[in-house]
Amino acid sequence: MALLDLQRELTRILTDPSYRARFLAAAGEGRGDQRGEIGSAPDASATAMDLEKGHSLKASLLAISSDEPLVALASVPPDQLRHYAEGLIRKRRGAVAASLPATSKALGPRHFADLFRRHAADVWPTGPKRHRDDAIAFAGRLARGDLLPEIPPWLADAASFESAFLRSRDPSRRLVLILLDHRPDDLIPALLADRPGAEVPRRPTLVAWLRAHPGADPRYLRISAPRLLAALMSGLATRLCSSFRPIKPLARNLLL
Repeated sequence: MALLDLQRELTRILTDPSYRARFLAAAGEGRGDQRGEIGSAPDASATAMDLEKGHSLKASLLAISSDEPLVALASVPPDQLRHYAEGLIRKRRGAVAASLPATSKALGPRHFADLFRRHAADVWPTGPKRHRDDAIAFAGRLARGDLLPEIPPWLADAASFESAFLRSRDPSRRLVLILLDHRPDDLIPALLADRPGAEVPRRPTLVAWLRAHPGADPRYLRISAPRLLAALMSGLATRLCSSFRPIKPLARNLLL
């Protein structure tokens, strides 16, 4: 199994409760069949990914060489494996909460934990930027209503803003642009101060992070109503999305 596939399998087993239950059940079945069969040669073509195809993991476990991490994982007692899985999710949740301070604080510890558990069962980021990618994915799903269908507009704005901010940290991105119902300068400090988001007045705001060239420091720009309405009426906001050349005329009207 390729290293990336192996990492994905291990992560999914540890974060997806239903997948882990199937893995443990099949692992127990495989161990039962192995009694008295020490030294049997496995078929290396099968993998734990057979679960996706509805195959029994009994054959898959026997097919992986004895030095594979999946076999070692299958030998861990179920209670210990579940405990380790909970620890892994807590670590992921803590990293995401630190990246989304206003969003996580607005949700509260219990609600945030419940929503993140649902997210963690579907998304398994890998690589050196996995914590950032995890936070971006969680905030994006939250803002779209995938995790909380009746999400208040102010909470969707907070998640959208913090997700966009994280995306703007990517030095290869030259433009990140979002349209919010609330001015982030009002909303984010209010949430961090434990003030109800519903009490923050709506003020449609266009927010952008711009880079003159890849690797440059981003410039943070925002324009709020009524100036936003004037900019939209003049067509400058549309031109901003498609080209960097008309930025200067619009930037003179932005609140910096």
